[in-house]
Amino acid sequence: MLVSFYTVLDFVCLAEPNQLRQKEIIEINKSKPFTHYQVCEFNRLRIRTESVINKHEYIKFVVSKQLNEFDWEENEMIMQAFDQGITASMEIRGKSVVIHYSDGFEIGFETVFMFLEKTGSDMGWHEHIGHLLNLKVMYIGQTEITDGTYLRFEGHEKINKVANDVISNRPEKEVIVKLMSFQSPSTRTIMLPEIDSNDSAIDLMPKGELSKNIPKDDWKTVIEGTLIKYFSPEFNVHYRDNFPSEKHTKYNYFYDNNIRSVCVELH
Repeated sequence: MLVSFYTVLDFVCLAEPNQLRQKEIIEINKSKPFTHYQVCEFNRLRIRTESVINKHEYIKFVVSKQLNEFDWEENEMIMQAFDQGITASMEIRGKSVVIHYSDGFEIGFETVFMFLEKTGSDMGWHEHIGHLLNLKVMYIGQTEITDGTYLRFEGHEKINKVANDVISNRPEKEVIVKLMSFQSPSTRTIMLPEIDSNDSAIDLMPKGELSKNIPKDDWKTVIEGTLIKYFSPEFNVHYRDNFPSEKHTKYNYFYDNNIRSVCVELH
């Protein structure tokens, strides 16, 4: 019997490094507990105020992508403004984007990246603007809410280290933090003739004791190691080149219970 550990990324929240204590993030955490985060860099994106043209039927604007210290690439875009009797208009406030609606509602995005990511997802733009939304993962770590009011990062100093590295060496880049919430882990079993098995081992089944009793620290660590192994972030040292290994003590449960593989599905 081949037993595999399985989990799926259930929810992602993007935030700037200096916005990680927002009440909204703490509220989201109550229903979608964040267990991991990625520190990522991306090319700076801006929308020039003078490029925005608000019409009844559409909004036209130019997204500028910084390529290096001196050069920018311009991308002209058009989005629908009128839908179901409501008209939208765009306002640029520094690096933020605000969409106003004729019914009085408005929604703000801290950065152009967040605006494009969310709006692109809603409107199906992603395949057309993927070159603007490329993220490079620089560091991966674990996180949790402490005492319900403070978002604690076990490697918070790494966020500052990555940000300082970007500012010093890559002026065309900016940093964003991706908070990640995973579904409760489960196990999957496959009956293989070449692997000895015990048909009465009910605890190995997906709803058995094996999946129920995985220690939280163990499964959080094995997810972290899997992500580090896959993305190979520059600022991670542990697990980048030696995961998995029986020498590691932080996820012994998997070796002790003969769990032979790990699958972390990212959406």
